[in-house]
Amino acid sequence: KALGETKTVWTIEAKFWDHNRLPMTIFKPFGYTSSRTVLQIIAYWSYTALTVILHLRKYRQAKAIQREIEEEGEEEEKEGENKIFIDMEIGDEIGKKQNTQHNKKQGEQSTSNESEVSSEFQK
Repeated sequence: KALGETKTVWTIEAKFWDHNRLPMTIFKPFGYTSSRTVLQIIAYWSYTALTVILHLRKYRQAKAIQREIEEEGEEEEKEGENKIFIDMEIGDEIGKKQNTQHNKKQGEQSTSNESEVSSEFQK
C-alpha cells in the first residue's frame, strides 16, 4: 500500500471497464481506473465546487461592470443632451450674428446697385 491511500468506495467488475485491459488501458494515463477511492471522490467534488464558485464570482463581477458602463452611458447621454442644448444656443447666437452681417452686406450691395441703376437711367 502507498502512503496516503484511501479506502476504495466501489469497483466496476465488468471486463470491458477494467483499467488493465484494452480499450480502457488507453485512458489510464489520463487518470482512469475501474474503481473509485474516497480521495478521488472528494477531489472531484471539491474541484467542481471551486469551479462553480469562481464562475459565479466572475459572472457577478461582469454584471457589475456592465451596470457601471450602462450608468456611465446614461450620464454621458444626459450631459450630451445638455451640451447639445448649449451648442444650439451658441449656434443661434452665431447664426443671428451671421444673418445680421449678411443682411448688412446685402443692404450695402442693394443700395450700391440701386445707385448704379439710377445713374445709368440718368445718362
